[in-house]
Amino acid sequence: MPTLGITFLLVLGSFVGLSIQMEYVLLGILGFLTFFQFMLIGMIKSKRPVGI
Repeated sequence: MPTLGITFLLVLGSFVGLSIQMEYVLLGILGFLTFFQFMLIGMIKSKRPVGI
């Protein structure tokens, strides 16, 4: 998903003429993915059955 999003962002940006600073975009994507991973891990931990 992030790879497709970056590719579409670059292609659309080149057609429209946007000047995108890739450092900020990549840092934003990295931050989002880190947040998403922690949320996913927390959700999986909360759904695990409790052992005896």
